[in-house]
Amino acid sequence: ESCIAHHIFQSFPRTLSAEAIAIQARHRSNVIMEKARESSHSVQPDVRAPTVGVPAGAPAGVPANALSGCLRAIESGLRKVIRGSGEPVRLALVALLAHGHLLIEDVPGVGKTTLAHALARSLSCTFHRIQFTSDLLPSDVIGISVYRQNLERFEFKPGPVFANILLADEINRTTPKTQSALLEAINEHQVTVDNKTYPLPDPFL
Repeated sequence: ESCIAHHIFQSFPRTLSAEAIAIQARHRSNVIMEKARESSHSVQPDVRAPTVGVPAGAPAGVPANALSGCLRAIESGLRKVIRGSGEPVRLALVALLAHGHLLIEDVPGVGKTTLAHALARSLSCTFHRIQFTSDLLPSDVIGISVYRQNLERFEFKPGPVFANILLADEINRTTPKTQSALLEAINEHQVTVDNKTYPLPDPFL
């Protein structure tokens, strides 16, 4: 637990004050616990990773012991799906709590996609996967405005980036222009199309 806490606080910018870091960490904890509450009341068909609920009687303030128990249960469930070293699982949870992102480099077939999918199912989060290719356009990632003739106006069609857990597979294969479409989403958790800003769901990993 102390190791997880250390990684979480190390993930925040050093320019933030200790109070600001604590506020952000508390916010992330509340979001994760709320997702866990939702998952405990939902039915998950064909579950590949066990759904985790909040300990009974846990107050809304998310005490440290409740969050710690919830994280341990999520980690235990993910380890049943991801075999081998538990370090990727722990770092994925740290990135989620720290409002960060993951860059995973490894050979094919070691469970990178499975890890992202299992994490999303464990928290009852939405999951989208983008296979990056050389002909992929920015609008294929963030979405596009389509003209609705019957309404005589443009309507925004969200792209796959609008998900809690987004897997960008083989991102190095696409053009820099398409890669840059993710920068605003990664840094500010929002996308801008036709001078309109659309917030991304929270959490966003």
